[in-house]
Amino acid sequence: MHEKKQRYNKNIVRIFLSFFILVVVMFVFNYILFKNSMTAMYSQIKQNNRLVIQNMIHSFDRAFQSIDDTLHTVDVIKGKQSNIYKAQGHKNLDMLVVNQIRKNLLELGSSQPYIEEIVIYFANSDLAITTQGTIDVEELFEKRYSNKKYNASFWSNFNYTKHPTKVLPPSTYTNQFQGNQKKELIAVVNSNMMNYYSPSILIFIDKQKLFDYVNENNIFQGTSLTILDQEKNVIITIGDPISLEEIETNEMIGTDIKMKGKQQFEYSIVRSSYNNYTYIHAAPVSYIDMFKAIQINQGILVLNMISGIGIAILLSIYLYRPIKKIAEIVGPIDYKGKDYWTFIKTNIIKMQEEKNTLVEQVDAMGIDVKKRVVLELIQTKKWDTNLSKNVQQYFATFYTNKKYMMISFAFYKKPTVQEPISLPLNKIEIDIKTKLQNYFTDCFFMPIGTHEIISIIGMPLEYKENQIRILLQQILNNFNLQDHIPVIYRSNFYSKEHEFSQAYQDLQVCKSYRSIFPSKQVIGREQIEYKHHIYFPNDVKDKIYHFILSANAKDCIAFIHEILDENIKQDIAYTKYINIVTEIFNSIIATLGFCDYQEEAIFQIEENFMKMLNEDAEDQEIRWLLEAMIQQAAEKIEKSKENKLNKIFIMEYINLHYMEGLYLESMAELVETSPKYFSNFFKREFGINFVEYLNSIRISHAKAYLKDTDMAVNEIGQKVGYLSPSTFATTFKKYTGVSPSQYRQNMEI
Repeated sequence: MHEKKQRYNKNIVRIFLSFFILVVVMFVFNYILFKNSMTAMYSQIKQNNRLVIQNMIHSFDRAFQSIDDTLHTVDVIKGKQSNIYKAQGHKNLDMLVVNQIRKNLLELGSSQPYIEEIVIYFANSDLAITTQGTIDVEELFEKRYSNKKYNASFWSNFNYTKHPTKVLPPSTYTNQFQGNQKKELIAVVNSNMMNYYSPSILIFIDKQKLFDYVNENNIFQGTSLTILDQEKNVIITIGDPISLEEIETNEMIGTDIKMKGKQQFEYSIVRSSYNNYTYIHAAPVSYIDMFKAIQINQGILVLNMISGIGIAILLSIYLYRPIKKIAEIVGPIDYKGKDYWTFIKTNIIKMQEEKNTLVEQVDAMGIDVKKRVVLELIQTKKWDTNLSKNVQQYFATFYTNKKYMMISFAFYKKPTVQEPISLPLNKIEIDIKTKLQNYFTDCFFMPIGTHEIISIIGMPLEYKENQIRILLQQILNNFNLQDHIPVIYRSNFYSKEHEFSQAYQDLQVCKSYRSIFPSKQVIGREQIEYKHHIYFPNDVKDKIYHFILSANAKDCIAFIHEILDENIKQDIAYTKYINIVTEIFNSIIATLGFCDYQEEAIFQIEENFMKMLNEDAEDQEIRWLLEAMIQQAAEKIEKSKENKLNKIFIMEYINLHYMEGLYLESMAELVETSPKYFSNFFKREFGINFVEYLNSIRISHAKAYLKDTDMAVNEIGQKVGYLSPSTFATTFKKYTGVSPSQYRQNMEI
């Protein structure tokens, strides 16, 4: 009986150990598979996160530098307006100077999307200057930017305390003028260390817009970025706040210092070389707890092990029986309704699918990182260690014992097509990639906008220029686009890691020196021929000025067409054509101020023009814009002529008749009013009296004659309206500080 029981135990142990070893082997295999697949992903995620943080730090540095530049510019502006204080002015300020400063602040504030407001307030005045005008200091800080901590008393006391440029942490401000609207703002105050009684400059930064500018959403879950000023004060935190007590502050020097805190976080500390701010990046030592799918898979592995042991126990109990029952036992086991074998198999398949998904995501992230590196390569002007490291990691195979070339595939709308069909850029990219990868293993492609693809090709050192030219010509010939003209630009060959930006510059040169009307061709950097001849008469600005102010739109448009047609006939480069168009546009813009145009309207016209040039505008579109501007300006001039007593009519008349005997009385008779009324009207509209304005016009034309002609001084004086040579000489010296003869000699030096 005892022997039978011992045999029974041996059989059970033998069967159980066999299955237990199998279960252990499967568990170890699955764990190794899981661990290896996750390790590569962890490393890539950390690297990508580090690049994201580096980009955010660069963006913050650029933002802080831009804000410092704005503070300096505002300080220069108010420094130039030294006559702003006026005892008889409104609250000790000269409002004309204040208005000029306000316009400057508005222009500065609109140049940066994250600037909410720019404020100048004074120690000896209750008024503050903002981009929207002046406002009482008490009202500004108690109603418009209301904050319990940073109230009017705080700013008043702060203004009397010596301090460097200070960034206050984000705080919620309430605008009682707009229905108690709340907004998180960051306040930046300029330094008063050098000039204690200087007016204070305060810039409010919209926190959310600043975070959008630095791409806050790109930061990985569970990581954070904290910014400290020079005094180790926290000014900005993105992500979960960190405890500075965990970091040894006396080691916060240099860059890229790493340490592990109590919560198993890795800290990277970077000191800005620009403003000495400290950036602390906190990231988990391991990302394993950050992804729910990984946690589930770990649980499944443990569950598989437990299930395997349970099944091994059950099978060991059943398999000790006679062999005839094995066929019944080795089938699917349903223990308490659970099919553990299927359960294990299903979960292994699920793990493999999740692994493939994660690999695809990592590959996609790798492509995005490569694009960011390329953008940094072609845009940055500073080659640093981090950029070199990224280039070596992602593009080393392009130049190691090889050379590379940058190629641009650009597509321009045909001039005869009004509304082109959408360009299938993705399909074109795939076709180009397929063709080039048949010849080169190192190829990188990146779409730029909707009409251009940039490619970097690595090739053997012995590869010849003629070979690549023939290959690109074959690709060009394969393009069959209905509404677009393909043009391929190629750089010179390069073989150094820091020469990517020079290759991109080659492409820009090729595009700048293409023809005004592009044709289907391959253009290499070495093919560019410089042509310096252009057609641009010296009197373009004067003619446009007189044509518009005389409401002669027809002749003005014909004059501009003549200039453009002649340059197209000479086949000048596209960049020179744009320069000519820009000069013509600026000449028209300079005249619009005299045509009853508001500043906002002129700014909108300039904005539309710059947008058109940035989009590689065609000759037809440019001409249409110039014609429309001239026609509208001429119509405004024509309407204004109905009333002779207006600034534009008087200015036009003086500019056309300055060489004649113009007197206050004759001008008053011309506009049908009294001399006294005309004198007061002129002084109010022009800011100076009639004689001063007439002399300034005459002297301006006299300076042009002295500079550009060989006419005698007395002859020039008579030509600009001075009958007496002595009167001309005296007046000229009064306005220029030198005699006409001396002025001509100075221009000849």
